[in-house]
Amino acid sequence: MEMMTDKTQPRTSLSPDETAIPAVATGTILWVVAWVILSITSGVDQGASSVWWWAVAAVGTLTGAIGLVFFRWRRSRLQAR
Repeated sequence: MEMMTDKTQPRTSLSPDETAIPAVATGTILWVVAWVILSITSGVDQGASSVWWWAVAAVGTLTGAIGLVFFRWRRSRLQAR
């Protein structure tokens, strides 16, 4: 059930569920931690498996960062409505 709001006034606060920023930020932080740990512990001679997991963590970090930029932009657009 949604509450009716006046469309002429911008919304000043959105719940974390509406913005998704806390969830995306948490996931991004976890990917950064994994990426750093894998960067430190994986050596050059450890094979393809090590490179695979390093790349997974790097892509997770990148997509999380893109997600944060997008959801912050989305939040500002929602607040302007």
